[in-house]
Amino acid sequence: MKDGLDEEWAARPLEFIREGGQITLVIEDPGGEPLELHLTRPMEVRRFLQLAISIAAALGNLHQRGLVLTIVSGLARQVPSL
Repeated sequence: MKDGLDEEWAARPLEFIREGGQITLVIEDPGGEPLELHLTRPMEVRRFLQLAISIAAALGNLHQRGLVLTIVSGLARQVPSL
């Protein structure tokens, strides 16, 4: 599955680590910044659309490869309206 993920739109998994009864997935760090940093104040429409298109494209790529992120629907409810 790792080989089907392109570093242009996905943080690729490196390994699982089991420690203290918990399992952690270690992923590559492609850089960038957390989306929540952009949600602290109103966003310009142009920037909002750029982010929305990038997120939709990345999610589309994941879905094409059979990966479905159920957490996304929960996050959508937490995003404040603009």
